[in-house]
Amino acid sequence: MLHADTERRIRAFKHKCLGRLLGIPYTEHNTNKYVQNMTATLIGRQEPQLATIK
Repeated sequence: MLHADTERRIRAFKHKCLGRLLGIPYTEHNTNKYVQNMTATLIGRQEPQLATIK
């Protein structure tokens, strides 16, 4: 069982990595939803990593 803080950190890391892979500058301050939509548009829906980790 993961703590809420650990889950938040995992989600933040995931979105940081996806943003870097997509070439989205950190200074644009895009939302996590924006990064998810860009990822889904370019490579399709993905299985939630948090569910896999749990």
